[in-house]
Formats: sequence, C-alpha cells, structure tokens
Amino acid sequence: MDREENKERDIDSAFLNDDLKRNPFVVDENYFNQLQEGILAQIKLPKPTDVGFTTPEAYQENLTQQLLSEVKLLALKQESKDLFKVPENYFELLEEKTISKSTIKKTSIFTLNIIKYASAAVVLLALSFGIYLNYQHTQTVDHKLSTIPDEEIVNYLKFHSDANDVNLIIENLDDVSTFESDISQEISN
Repeated sequence: MDREENKERDIDSAFLNDDLKRNPFVVDENYFNQLQEGILAQIKLPKPTDVGFTTPEAYQENLTQQLLSEVKLLALKQESKDLFKVPENYFELLEEKTISKSTIKKTSIFTLNIIKYASAAVVLLALSFGIYLNYQHTQTVDHKLSTIPDEEIVNYLKFHSDANDVNLIIENLDDVSTFESDISQEISN
C-alpha cells in the first residue's frame, strides 16, 4: 500500500512548483537561535520620561465656576421634576373647558356653501349662454356667406349664372348703382 501512495505522491508532485513541493511544517534550522532576538526587536518599549502629576492651566481660576455651574444644574434638575406635575382637578375640569370653548363659535356652514355653489352656477350659466348665442350666430347662412370674399362670389356668379338669375341678383343687391355701372362697363367692352 505504501508503494501506491508514494507513486501517487510522486505523480502529484510532478505538477507542483518547487516551493510547494517542500513540507510546510518543517522549521528552519536557525529558527530557535534567532527567536529571542526577533521578539526583542519587535517589542518597542517607550522611553521613560520625567513626567509627574501636573494640573491643567487655569485650573484654580475655573474651579469655582465649575462648582457653581454644578450646583445650578442640580437645582434645575430639582425644579424640572415639579414642571411635569398635573395641576389639581385637571381631568375633572378638562371636559367642561373643552365644551365651553367649542360652543362659543357658532357659524353657519350651510349658508356659506349655498352662496358659493349659487355663484358658481350663475357663472356657469352665463358662460354657457354666451357660448350658445355665439354658436347660433356662427351657424346662420348670413354669417357663413359673410365669411366668403366678395371676389369669389363675383367670380362664381360670372361663370354659373344665366340670364334668368340677373333679375333675382338685382332685387337682392343693396347697392344697385354699383351693379349697373359694372354691367354698363362690361357691355361697352
């Protein structure tokens, strides 16, 4: 069995680098000789100095201020405990105070809403009536004919009218003298 394991180990070691072929659990020869020197080199002891006990600057001057502020702080803490006490009969009188404050103001919400809605309805009716009248005005035949240019009407009548239409055109024409002068010019040409 040993031979088979050695063959496998030799085959596996053929594919490894030289660094990986050596046993990782082997200690270097001079390891224990150099161990003490390495440990002492890594330890860095601080150099002793002649530092004694000293007080901070202006300690004596600030001491009285610090003591007085501590006393005031303790007094404020005692007073703050009294600040959060509920007054006597607070809960008994709370309901009465709330009801008295809520019944003082009487406003009629109903009438204010009616006025707002009525004014909005009047504005809406006025706008819709104006739009309706404008729409009715633009849908009449007179309005549609007034948007057609005069030259276009004259050209249409020249090409599509016959002798029977002349009397009808003269009867409906507002300015007959202009029409007669135009006809006389055409006849003379």
